[in-house]
Amino acid sequence: MLVTLRSRAREDEVEKVIVILASEGSVVELAQFARDPKIRPKLVVLVPYQYHPWYSEKGSFLTSLYMEIMGVVSHIYPYDRTGDKHPKASEIVTTLMRSYRLNKLASTMYDNAGQ
Repeated sequence: MLVTLRSRAREDEVEKVIVILASEGSVVELAQFARDPKIRPKLVVLVPYQYHPWYSEKGSFLTSLYMEIMGVVSHIYPYDRTGDKHPKASEIVTTLMRSYRLNKLASTMYDNAGQ
């Protein structure tokens, strides 16, 4: 399945790849995707806030990976499973997708206005 996801994520039509870190499997996906130069710039990562580089101790493999990704694409968002300290992952994804769609629409309108 990871091979299928990876090949699909590499396609030019795919503009964003959202990875919600919720298990060891999702960490493996992130590590694979982060090392692929075609996928890496498309990454949007949601990480439990306790493990986000801003809140966790430095030095772990995961913190190093998050910092590496933040240095390139800056799309690592902390989430809270309960929604108490930070938004839930579903709320972040909904907000990001809404914003992304509005930006795409505005860009299309701008491009069409110039023609």
